[in-house]
Amino acid sequence: VREFADVFPDDILDLPPEREVEFSINIVPGTSPILMAPYRMSTAELEKLKGQLE
Repeated sequence: VREFADVFPDDILDLPPEREVEFSINIVPGTSPILMAPYRMSTAELEKLKGQLE
């Protein structure tokens, strides 16, 4: 973020303007979030990802 400091405003004075479209997520009562990855990775891919995150 520090590398691109010129892209961000120095201070935020107000909330963004109201938009024409309001978004919402309808939740079905009694359900719970899905607790799994959207796709599986091979062991090699997972190790590479872990290395990048460290």
